[in-house]
Amino acid sequence: MSQEGYYHILLVNPHWWAYSTLRNISLTDFRVHVEVELTMHTGSRAGCGIVFRRTRADDEDSFYYLAISSSGYYHVRTKDSENWRDILKDRFSEFIKQGDHTNSLMVEAIGQKITVGVNGHILETVMDNSLTSGSIGFWLQTGLDSTAEARFRNFRLYSLE
Repeated sequence: MSQEGYYHILLVNPHWWAYSTLRNISLTDFRVHVEVELTMHTGSRAGCGIVFRRTRADDEDSFYYLAISSSGYYHVRTKDSENWRDILKDRFSEFIKQGDHTNSLMVEAIGQKITVGVNGHILETVMDNSLTSGSIGFWLQTGLDSTAEARFRNFRLYSLE
């Protein structure tokens, strides 16, 4: 939902995730930036971020996502049909503004090279060739005992193809 120039996602179910992607856009090589704020959350493990290279086949989703938490942690995971895999597992970064602050996220994907950043700082570059193209959008997740709401703005997408 768009409100006051922001795109909002609200999750009230514990241990759940949701995303919203741009329709009719599929990119292979790109850079995306978005400002994100976890505006409300209860419990632990709530996170928000960017979903990318999302595809759908035979009623199954495949994608990568970068998520940050209000406690300063980030991770990158992939889902290929029913299989989940950590690319970067729960790492702390001093560059993530903790609490209810706005963070600027960046993902750049060129071939199998994936670079993630926050607030103008590169966090990591990894190599993974599980998914090669797909759509891009916003991500929100809750933990085992949480609800969450995030808002997104200033979405900028650059094709590097």
